[in-house]
Amino acid sequence: MSDYFDESLDAAFDQALMTLLWQAPVEHDDDPEACDYGLSLLEWYEDKGVTPREAMSHDAWAQLQREWVAFVDYHEGAIRRAARERPHHPLCSPTRGHWIECQSACDLTDVAHDWILTRNRHGVGFWDRGLGIAGELLTRGAHFDGEVDAYVGDDGLVHVM
Repeated sequence: MSDYFDESLDAAFDQALMTLLWQAPVEHDDDPEACDYGLSLLEWYEDKGVTPREAMSHDAWAQLQREWVAFVDYHEGAIRRAARERPHHPLCSPTRGHWIECQSACDLTDVAHDWILTRNRHGVGFWDRGLGIAGELLTRGAHFDGEVDAYVGDDGLVHVM
């Protein structure tokens, strides 16, 4: 992998962990009251003052990091292409008479977020960002990585399967 992603790879991995916990519900056995309110694992841990990294078991963290680095390494070309080709938000146009603050076309935190949602087949992700062939390639790669389910183990930490 080139040094293109060196500075943002770690921050993007944090986004992947946040997305994983955000899309995972609290199970009834973990906290019946939180389950009744429909809290996500992200909200549940945040309420306890625990960061996504702190919530993860060592094995889950290591597995996901290996998979994330491999995904970025293998799909670097498609990620770069997505960064060039992603259409700008329609409100980011001088012809509309104003500008709004816009994110970069496709930064690595977007990729991390979509990597989790796409591999878990949530119906959103790379394919709905208007990324063309790059989005198709990234979608196939995320599907190849397979679904990842987060759950709270007996140790109170998040494990994945």
